[in-house]
Amino acid sequence: MFEEADIHEPSSYRRLIGHILYLVNTRANICFVVQHLSQFVQKPIIHHHHVVQHVLQYIKVALA
Repeated sequence: MFEEADIHEPSSYRRLIGHILYLVNTRANICFVVQHLSQFVQKPIIHHHHVVQHVLQYIKVALA
């Protein structure tokens, strides 16, 4: 169902999660999904990166 391939460069995923964790203080509506995604910082798969991109798009629309 999900793409099980590991991300070749997980540091970009970790960096994105770190930035989004900072936003959790001001955006309580993304708290659950960010907490869930942060559980996969050690070994993220491509699906997790796609979900992070979706969260960033949501934040972009919500702030506009």
